[in-house]
Amino acid sequence: MAASLADLKIVHSGGVANVDPNADLGGIKSTAAGKDILSQTATAPTTITGVTIDDAVGNAEGDGTLFFDSTNTTLRWTPLGGTAGAAVDVSVNGLYAIQGGSNGGLLKVDVVSGTLPSSDQTNTITIANIANNIFDDVAKADAKAGDTEYRGVYWQNDHASDSMVDIRMWIETNTPGQDVIQIAIAIEAKNVAMATIADEDTAPVTVDFDANNPIDFDSGIAIPDLLFSDFQGWWLKRVVPAGTNQSQTNNAFRIGVRIFV
Repeated sequence: MAASLADLKIVHSGGVANVDPNADLGGIKSTAAGKDILSQTATAPTTITGVTIDDAVGNAEGDGTLFFDSTNTTLRWTPLGGTAGAAVDVSVNGLYAIQGGSNGGLLKVDVVSGTLPSSDQTNTITIANIANNIFDDVAKADAKAGDTEYRGVYWQNDHASDSMVDIRMWIETNTPGQDVIQIAIAIEAKNVAMATIADEDTAPVTVDFDANNPIDFDSGIAIPDLLFSDFQGWWLKRVVPAGTNQSQTNNAFRIGVRIFV
């Protein structure tokens, strides 16, 4: 089966064993069991057997609906507050991206087709954001003085055989807080480890965040085509202005990405 967004992973840097976002300072890509940087938690399906949700991305928090059509062997996802997405054929074992309507949030699911239900099933799936999976909380002293921090991560094509082409990334939604997120591709070529920065307050050399303010696919940052198992480093920058005095709970941002397969 072809690659999908379910196969495109965001992976920790910081060495082969790293699973700590605070250590994502560039360097060798993690290969640990927890290498993938997940976005949201999702409760397990109850009666839709044979389906495991590995990750959820870009959904509103709360209850959505996952529907299995036994006649057509398809899954369809409706996020909270959204519309039902296109039905996805899951008749073959593998990883699938089940997306809500109008490019809404998605579920990344692992399907074992031989154990799917024999009748139609509808399950409620509860979504919750994962806190501090990129940046940590802002201390009061940092909010007062101002603080700029950096994280280095990787895009990785985890598909066993298929390529991804014409990949772009952008800031789909910046934070609701007073801080601002920027992104930039690493200067190193794909499949090359990023340089390591001394600490989270040190900017990666020659990476120009200010030249990039992508807000959609057309203005997005181009990522090299990724053959199966290829990876490409990229950086995130968080700027907390001096004098920030408003607390923001659930302060989140959304990265947009599109691939062609």
